[in-house]
Amino acid sequence: MGLAFVLLQAWVLTRWALDGNIHAYPATGYTIPGYMRVLTHVIQAITVLLIAGLTIRCWRESRKQHAISLTTALFIGCCLCWWTNPYASTFHYAAAPNRYDLNVPSWGPYLPGWQGETPVLESFVLTAAYTPLVLWPLAGLTCCRFLRRHRPHWSLTRVIATSVIPLIVFDVIVVQVFVLFGGFGYPRAVPGLTLFEGEWYQQTATNIFSICVLCATPMFAMAFIAEVHGRTVHIFRGSDLLPRRVQPWIRILAGIGLVNLCILAFQAGELIASLFGYTNPATPSWYQRPPS
Repeated sequence: MGLAFVLLQAWVLTRWALDGNIHAYPATGYTIPGYMRVLTHVIQAITVLLIAGLTIRCWRESRKQHAISLTTALFIGCCLCWWTNPYASTFHYAAAPNRYDLNVPSWGPYLPGWQGETPVLESFVLTAAYTPLVLWPLAGLTCCRFLRRHRPHWSLTRVIATSVIPLIVFDVIVVQVFVLFGGFGYPRAVPGLTLFEGEWYQQTATNIFSICVLCATPMFAMAFIAEVHGRTVHIFRGSDLLPRRVQPWIRILAGIGLVNLCILAFQAGELIASLFGYTNPATPSWYQRPPS
């Protein structure tokens, strides 16, 4: 499955590149305050530092284990899932990049089944922010371990379900930082299911549900259950029976497959929510689509 996702995104992005899309979209048709320009650069730097820090952590962890660790496999999967971003806006403009950020014309029109509005762009922070998403299953796994130590009589199901609650708080805080610092925004609101509804920094509750439940929970639940039972995580089973030189690649592809599958579930949740939402009139111009 991981290999299929790699080949699919290579096919999409190659066609996109060959059509001459490797350039920034013209910086016209919007205004952005000076302080937001500064914050945009700050969030760009934060994103780069997060990715660098996670890269070092994964390298050290895998070196210590003398094998590709689960965290490393998931991290690489997060590095190779950003191509799915336009799917959230398949029918309505639901995931908005900052037009002041480093950007290129979207590869959405090259994705199978995509029917979104054009023109539209993709930005550095919005796509690069998929890489630190590995922090979500890590946070969920940390919560599971904490509850397992302090509530040993709880069932695994109860531990996993309860761990989603602090993960939701974590998600809201981190996403709000990215939104308020000009990383990305949500121009569509779902009535009654949107935090700060009507404000430019709004965040849909469906987004929180999709990323925490549909995306992160399968990953940390798999890791936690394997850890409790003292066995290899499901996606790595059988890899140790293969030739040693092949094992790292099989583990990496397994991580890519799982992450992309979970991210597509997240994008599907965003897409469905957009069908029931409305465009927020308070969306600032730097989060709006470029003019036709």
